[in-house]
Amino acid sequence: IERTCAFADKTYESHQEGASRKLIWLAKWKMVMEHSKRAEKGLETYTMGLNYFSDLIWYHLVCFKHWQQRTGRKDDQRFGGDQ
Repeated sequence: IERTCAFADKTYESHQEGASRKLIWLAKWKMVMEHSKRAEKGLETYTMGLNYFSDLIWYHLVCFKHWQQRTGRKDDQRFGGDQ
């Protein structure tokens, strides 16, 4: 799991935030794995995967988009990324 999550190469402002984001990521990873099992059986019509934003909840994504619009910036250092 660490290797998969590390692809994003993110840093967080605190250990607590990192731990919280890891729990979010783990919950989404579990959901994706369960969905994949159903898809292999033909019970789902699409596939799912994890990406750079998989450690965020909807609220974080909305805040990120508003921050981008206000600042005109495309990087995401404020939201745990180093791009």
